[in-house]
Amino acid sequence: MVSSSSIFDQITVGTDITTAVIEIIRLWMPTYLQEIELQLGRERGLIPPPRFYTTRNKFMSYPEEQLPLCVVVSPGLTDPPTKDGEGFYNGWYGLGVGFVASARDDVTADFLAKVYAAAGRAILLQHQDMGGGVAGVEWIDEVYDDDIAEDDNRTLKASYVLFRVYVENITGIYGGPIDPIPNPDTQPGSDWGTVETVDVEVVIEREQV
Repeated sequence: MVSSSSIFDQITVGTDITTAVIEIIRLWMPTYLQEIELQLGRERGLIPPPRFYTTRNKFMSYPEEQLPLCVVVSPGLTDPPTKDGEGFYNGWYGLGVGFVASARDDVTADFLAKVYAAAGRAILLQHQDMGGGVAGVEWIDEVYDDDIAEDDNRTLKASYVLFRVYVENITGIYGGPIDPIPNPDTQPGSDWGTVETVDVEVVIEREQV
């Protein structure tokens, strides 16, 4: 994210959103997992947080050593963006947060996948001001997948929590320099020059009586 003082104004990249979501989930997941354990009357600290966090354009599974994992995807805007009075575009982006859990038996894997979904849902709804331009979160759907992979040693279960997130100041129409700097080594940067002196001519016209 650029400084608001940049001559270009903010230029939001899609990964700004998914990165902000991953960071907030990673930060709060251990706390929320323990709170869920307490609410369920279980011993605290036994459910491990995800080992691996990543962003992809679609959900996919990963090797055992990376489980449990969290995958964050954003397919783009869900509705046409809107422009505010200051010339900034704002809009709703689709967001999916997936979790894959592994266990020795079907019941445990299913339980873990659903706990991760519950924790991720609560984190994003209760910590909406997460950076990346995100200014609001709405919960849309929650899905559990029973058919990922199963063999003699493990069972994999997945959960997907679907949101839409409101992103402010995606791009502004009034920012940007007037002319490019010809030297590519110094542009874009902040070396756009400033006004050193200003000559002002004041003309006073007196009304004739």
